[in-house]
Amino acid sequence: MKTIDEDIKSGQFKKIYLLYGDEAYLKKQYKDKLKKALVQPDDTMNFTKYEGKGIGKRNLLYIEQFAIKNGCSRICLDVYIKSNAAISFYSHLGFKEVGTKRSIRFKELIMKKQLD
Repeated sequence: MKTIDEDIKSGQFKKIYLLYGDEAYLKKQYKDKLKKALVQPDDTMNFTKYEGKGIGKRNLLYIEQFAIKNGCSRICLDVYIKSNAAISFYSHLGFKEVGTKRSIRFKELIMKKQLD
């Protein structure tokens, strides 16, 4: 996380940051810091400035390779159930719908991709 703070200060960003760990509040805090540093204040949560440039696909392919190298056999994700564009995007990359769950504020679709 120190690297993210240093990158924000310098304005020199990496192509990808992988935020992981058990402390959800820390992941959210650093995601918010990056968003504030990279995105205009009036932009939407979908970061329209970056849509359609292949960034999401490259990021997911990188994560997939990282997972395979580290012995993972699947990737699971949750997506807002009404986010049709995101669901279509993940489906196009091989994710399958496997269930739903209720978060604090809305219903989420659970998607999974087998890596083997």
